[in-house]
Amino acid sequence: MKIAILSDIHGNYTALKSVFKEAKNLNVDKYLFLGDFTGYYYETKSVLESIRKLDHVMIKGNHELLLKDIINNKINIKKITKKYGSGMEYALKHLNNDEINYLIKLPSRKEIVLDETKILIAHGSPWDIKNYIYPDSSLKDKQRCLNGDFDFVFIGHSHYSFVYEYKDKVLINVGSIGQNRKHGGIATWCFLDTDKNYYEIKKTKYDIYELLNQIERNDPNNKYLKNVLLRN
Repeated sequence: MKIAILSDIHGNYTALKSVFKEAKNLNVDKYLFLGDFTGYYYETKSVLESIRKLDHVMIKGNHELLLKDIINNKINIKKITKKYGSGMEYALKHLNNDEINYLIKLPSRKEIVLDETKILIAHGSPWDIKNYIYPDSSLKDKQRCLNGDFDFVFIGHSHYSFVYEYKDKVLINVGSIGQNRKHGGIATWCFLDTDKNYYEIKKTKYDIYELLNQIERNDPNNKYLKNVLLRN
């Protein structure tokens, strides 16, 4: 089975379309999504609609927790907009109630078996959805991620991709589709072929200028949203 593992799309439908095109060329059978479908950018609805047409498994990320807290009036959305841009406001304006409930009720982690390959998917660390695991995180934390009867553990959240192998197990942070924080305009994700026991971090280029125009219309004073796309 050929599997694509994606995380941290953050409403960046432009990047997601480019990844789907490459995944189709690779004859991907199944998609695993590790959360953070919303936040930052503006096309959460298109992201969700396109995903739900696929053979997929989804879990939530910390931005889905933020979405729930905003709905429950635990966080002021203006505070989120100031920090992250108006992507969350845009999502709440365009998603219907069923779509919002679907996102916030997703599980925080999931164990699955595909072609006898045992897989754990989580957003942050397997024990904490908000915990960041970076390429330079401690060996203790990386090895803790691999606790349990799994062949592969896939995580996201940090927006920095890496592979760590330990005792015949593999921990892979797939990085981010929507906001790579190392190189702008590149969506990182993982391709896994269970038949060949082959895996690879993929780097898919996409056109940032459509997204820059969206930022200029919606968040013209948010320098971060622009600058992160222009990193090289």
